[in-house]
Amino acid sequence: MDWNNDGMMDLIFGGGCGTIYYYERLADGSLQSMPNIKSNGSQIDVGFISCPALYDWNGDGLIDLLAGREFYNGGSIRLYPNTGSTGLPSFSGYTAMSSTSGIIQKWRSAPQMGDLDADGLVDLVLAACDTGPFDGVSDGPNWGWVYFYRNIGTNDAPVLADPVQLYGGEELIYNYHHNICLFDWNNDGALDILSGDFNGDIRLYLADPPQGVETPQTGGFLSSVQSPVTDLCVLSFAMDEPGKCRVDIYSTDGRSPSRVLDEVLPAGESVRAVDVSDFPAGAYLVKCTSETGIFECGKVVVLN
Repeated sequence: MDWNNDGMMDLIFGGGCGTIYYYERLADGSLQSMPNIKSNGSQIDVGFISCPALYDWNGDGLIDLLAGREFYNGGSIRLYPNTGSTGLPSFSGYTAMSSTSGIIQKWRSAPQMGDLDADGLVDLVLAACDTGPFDGVSDGPNWGWVYFYRNIGTNDAPVLADPVQLYGGEELIYNYHHNICLFDWNNDGALDILSGDFNGDIRLYLADPPQGVETPQTGGFLSSVQSPVTDLCVLSFAMDEPGKCRVDIYSTDGRSPSRVLDEVLPAGESVRAVDVSDFPAGAYLVKCTSETGIFECGKVVVLN
């Protein structure tokens, strides 16, 4: 994550002691240890086994901090809203994250954000143990599952539905002391799940791509997305009737959203070119949403 908005990818990670570490990437590519991330002037300490994740949770253009933790009493995921500015993150307290059934309370929580169901809204995906702590008798409390909290609100004001345990094929996705990463592993426009565990095993769960990502649409809305590109991405629309169209492009892990189009398109064929010259190289999802809430997906690979 580019923590200080200098165009370089920095390193932020948690540790067993509950603090969150920050290493700034310098111009020569090396990493420099920086002070641990603070809130209200004090070092953030979630108690034990911190698992940070970064995302603009409230849609204000600033990267917020989510921190999973070992304990579940009082909430297992803390949300630290960014009250600073672009390039100068600042935090002044936290709230415990909740779903429609109340505060999320699961043992050894490791959160990730991404649009897992391809509905244009960023969801919460959580690796966690349902029970705990370790009882010294059996390893049961140390086995963790993956939970999907669908966003039924908006990207500016997320509302998380009750959790659903995810399956890989016919089996629940689970591991021993595990953490997860959401990433489009096979570049098909769908977020896959990588799960690593205490024993060093890594499992890959491939997702089915959302409809419309690989197949051009005709007769209405988004018909094609030019790819790969370097500076301009050409989007083609086939509109059955005039209507407002919003287009967002974001990385396949659900981060760094950018609204590139928000206008009324006429009926018939329309073509728009959007500037992606400042996007880092990689694969991105194109989300096209109408004023009636109907959306379609595309994919673009940027070769900058």
